[in-house]
Amino acid sequence: MLKNLRINTKLIAVFLLIGILPAGIIGLISVNNSSNALEEKAFDQLVSLRDVKKGQVENYFGERLGDVSVLSTNPTVIEAMEAYAEAYESGVESSVYQEVDATYSPWLTQYE
Repeated sequence: MLKNLRINTKLIAVFLLIGILPAGIIGLISVNNSSNALEEKAFDQLVSLRDVKKGQVENYFGERLGDVSVLSTNPTVIEAMEAYAEAYESGVESSVYQEVDATYSPWLTQYE
């Protein structure tokens, strides 16, 4: 079948093959490199987001620890904790506990 083709047709086919083959190889290499670069960029963005979120969580708990530290020296909080401890011995359903809770709960819940 190839013997029946003219020389110029054979040359055109060979030149096209020589031109298309490197272009195809270069295209595949480019796609592979682009894919790797995009994957690396996405991973780097996830790492950055993780670091930002980690910082936010650490700041939040640092602020709460500061709040607890300040509140632990507040005379009203100290008084409330002592009253709750005594009332707890009477039982959570007791009127003593209910009275202590009614007294201190509104003040304490503002710091939730």
